[in-house]
Amino acid sequence: MVINKISGIFTFLLIFGAIVIPRAYSNIKLIILVFLLVTVLINNYIRSSHYKKTRILSFYVALALINLSPIVVGYISGNSIIAIEDGLRLGIIFPIIFSVLWISLIDYKYENFIDETLRFSAITLFILISLTIVQSYGLIDIFSTGFIEENNLYVGFHDGFIQIVSHNIASLFFIVGYLLYKFLTNRGVNSNYDKLVLYVILFISLISGRRALQYIIITSPILILATAYIFSETNFIFKKLIKIYIFIGVLIIIFLIYAFSINLISYDSFIGRFADTFADDKGARISQMYALFGGFLESPILGAGIGSYVGIIRSDFPWNYELTYFQLLFNYGFIATTALAWLFIREILVIRYNANTLDYKYDDCTKSIFNGLLFLFLGAATNPYLSSFEFLIYFGIIPFAASIPKVKFAK
Repeated sequence: MVINKISGIFTFLLIFGAIVIPRAYSNIKLIILVFLLVTVLINNYIRSSHYKKTRILSFYVALALINLSPIVVGYISGNSIIAIEDGLRLGIIFPIIFSVLWISLIDYKYENFIDETLRFSAITLFILISLTIVQSYGLIDIFSTGFIEENNLYVGFHDGFIQIVSHNIASLFFIVGYLLYKFLTNRGVNSNYDKLVLYVILFISLISGRRALQYIIITSPILILATAYIFSETNFIFKKLIKIYIFIGVLIIIFLIYAFSINLISYDSFIGRFADTFADDKGARISQMYALFGGFLESPILGAGIGSYVGIIRSDFPWNYELTYFQLLFNYGFIATTALAWLFIREILVIRYNANTLDYKYDDCTKSIFNGLLFLFLGAATNPYLSSFEFLIYFGIIPFAASIPKVKFAK
């Protein structure tokens, strides 16, 4: 059907934009999202789809209701109207829209399309970040000032490391998790293109200067095994994981030896970069954690509400902080935070039940997206990656995976 092809085009544009240029050109992305929503609604009307067969809508409605609590508390407390509007947009409006989009995937064989879109987005992401590093070093001049500012395409060259600060660094958390799991669960022979995409993404992530990303990649077997357990993975090939880490490890060692030998990187500063992870950082992370938790203790039940902030100011919007989950506890309070955690845990338990007890075989794409979401969740612990609507899209994989067997068995 023509409407399906049109919907596919808008889906590709939305995913591509969310990964390669997140937090940029929001107006254009909103237009794409509106057109995609319209095509999905038209298609569902033509097919007479029944939403009652899925858990997705109820999940997102529950999510919106939980998000409403700190918004109301923030409004009653007289907090910034800008923060309240952001809360309504990210916590209420977008979840309802995303529920419709995820529901639309139920009846389609989406795996190849999503996989090809994510791989193409990943290789484009690698090229963009690589060119950003080269241009920041002064070797080329490709990107305009406007494009650089819109996407925050800046790279810091420090004594011992480089640090990429562009918005799309957040996409690396998700895409690394996705590509790793997809590669490991493929019992067939991975193509050279598959290997290339995975290796270049891992390499650019490891030299990105983002410690959270580097730590997650190093400890990724734990997250991968957690995903494998939840989905009762039978195609998991552990030997591939060992080979990947040997290959990347050798590559990084060769790069560091070369960089140290020509004094491109200072050895002492490089080691100090990791040794200072938990040092007092004058508000950047450690002090911020204590301040946010102290704020939570002042209003532990209902929280301080959206728009509240503590003594430490980290941006032009004082209510925004890097520590996502401490800020969540501070804004939402014990009741809403517990409800939010249970909402996600409940769906994950359903996925485990479907895979283990009902013996439902999930496709590799669904499992890989879930694994990518776990990587993003962990990365968000020290960075505000979940405060953008692009990354909220990935939440839907959890109720989506919990819904599939129910839909299939009902037919």
